[in-house]
Amino acid sequence: MTMSLACSRCEYTAPLRLQDGYPYYCPACDSILYVTYGREQVSREAFLSCFASQTGAFSSMWRYARFLPLPAGAEPVTLHEGGTPLLRANVLGQENGVETYIKDETRNPTGSFKDRPVSLGVSYALAVGIRRLIVASSGNAAVSTAAYAARAAIPALVVVPRTARTSSKLRQARAYGAQVLLLDGDYNDVFRIVQDLRSQAPMVDVTTTYRSPIPTEANKTVAYELWEQMGGQAPDWVLVPVGSGPLLWGIHQGYRELAEAGLVDKVPRMVAVQAAGCPPIAEAFDRGLSEIEPCLQPKTVADGIADGLLGHEQDGFVTLKAIYESGGAALAVDDAATLQAVKELSRKAGLFAEPTGAISLAGMWELASRRLLKPGDRVVLLVTGHGLKRPDAVDEGELELVAPKLEAVLKHLQMGARP
Repeated sequence: MTMSLACSRCEYTAPLRLQDGYPYYCPACDSILYVTYGREQVSREAFLSCFASQTGAFSSMWRYARFLPLPAGAEPVTLHEGGTPLLRANVLGQENGVETYIKDETRNPTGSFKDRPVSLGVSYALAVGIRRLIVASSGNAAVSTAAYAARAAIPALVVVPRTARTSSKLRQARAYGAQVLLLDGDYNDVFRIVQDLRSQAPMVDVTTTYRSPIPTEANKTVAYELWEQMGGQAPDWVLVPVGSGPLLWGIHQGYRELAEAGLVDKVPRMVAVQAAGCPPIAEAFDRGLSEIEPCLQPKTVADGIADGLLGHEQDGFVTLKAIYESGGAALAVDDAATLQAVKELSRKAGLFAEPTGAISLAGMWELASRRLLKPGDRVVLLVTGHGLKRPDAVDEGELELVAPKLEAVLKHLQMGARP
């Protein structure tokens, strides 16, 4: 298997080798690196052979191990992440006449899509011989890192912003046994401190931005699963909740590989859905730019994407490149629309999502308002995190306590007694 590293900006390339350790930014210009593969490794024959195999079909993302940067013979650290269902939900798009699908990433082991990149990152860390983890997270990646560290029986330090103080995600991460550092700052501060801490001790940073090219590659498996689930066809649009954007980039890259192998005739139009309270990528897209200006004070109910990109603005460059190449868009939606999307997903599709996960539906409404959707378009919404991650986001009021007597129950239900 031939795998190499390539820079997103300069001409740097190098073989991807375990003896060189865990890769981060480009050593020549400090930009984001990609993993590239030998042509035979991502060929039409290789994909069709994999898709035809019934061994481990949809048991986890490791069905696609041959297309991921983990050397042959290295054992993955897995909790059976991936293999998530694709749900038809046309009721959500019937007003616009579009076919609507939900890629339900809430079904991952810890309740969010972060399990995919963290599983691969931890697996590669063990392969290179580093047995301590650190992560910057607003919540979900902290949970995933804690869980996969427990699975691998290695220590993990998760660093989270002050907004996570009362979060159920924080309780979940602590339950897995990780050391949790609650920083008196926002995600921009957390990202910076983790980068500084990594230089002080031998540990692998599995932060799920573009800091390392390894975890990002796992997001390609969403595209492979969609190919199988949609009968070898590509949707017209894929809407993704975006903070920095590696999930969007990974899905786009997966479809690019499938297109280059001749297995799809188009790459879906990729849409980054951001919160209006933290929209650096959407703002750059609206201005036709390729570079972004960071958001200095993120504020949104969609806390999982409240990444202002301060100190890692180049993430926006890579995400925008995928959006532009696919003919997609970047949108910002407000908290009111996001919370309405939480309710609509629950009541019309039977799916309870946290605001960060539900924001893709609000993005579809925004696409429709801009008249970008056509009747018959096939739209995939990535729902990235379970509602139990943020139960506080749904306030249905207090329930009335009813006496355990039939008369009282009938009165409460406004049902008359049967004659």
